[in-house]
Amino acid sequence: MTHSDAHQSPAPRFVGNAGAANGKCPVFQCKGVKLLPFPLIPDTRGNLMFAEFPKHLPFVPRRFFVTYEVPIGSVRGEHAHRHLEQIIVCLKGSLAVTVDDGMVQEKCLLDTPGAGLYIPPLTWGIQSEHSADCIMLVLASDVYNESGYLRNYSAFLDCLAEASADPRQTWSTK
Repeated sequence: MTHSDAHQSPAPRFVGNAGAANGKCPVFQCKGVKLLPFPLIPDTRGNLMFAEFPKHLPFVPRRFFVTYEVPIGSVRGEHAHRHLEQIIVCLKGSLAVTVDDGMVQEKCLLDTPGAGLYIPPLTWGIQSEHSADCIMLVLASDVYNESGYLRNYSAFLDCLAEASADPRQTWSTK
C-alpha cells in the first residue's frame, strides 16, 4: 500500500487564482511549507512574472526540472528529500500538491504561475490531479543526488524521528 492509499486525502485548498482573489496567501500547518507570491507585470503584449533571490526565493536554485504531458490520473512525487528544498510552480493548467511533515497532511491546488509552493527538507510531497495542459516547474536547491531521497513513507517517518531525537540534526525550514 502506498502512502497515498494509507491516508484519506485532505480537501484541497485553492491556491493561485482562487487564493489570489482576496490578496492573501494561505497559511499552511505543515512545518515550513509556504506559498511564495511572485510579482506580476501585466502588459498588453503578454504578462511577465518573475522571482529574484533573496527577495522572492529562499534559496538560489541549482537545478530545475519540468513535467508536462502527464497522463490523466498519474501521480508523481511520493517522496521526501533529506536536505533538498524545492519550489513548485504551475506554469500552465493546474495540479494538486499534497505535503506531509509526518504530523500534518495538507493538499492545495496550484493553478497560476504567480506563486510557488515552497517545500522544505523532510517534507513528503505528492503531485496529482494534473490537468491535461499542466506544465509544472520545480526549482531545487541542489543538483540531483539519489541518496538524498526518501522514497518509502516508513523510512521518511524514521528519518523524522531520528532528526527530532538528535538536536545536532538541522534542516532548513525557512
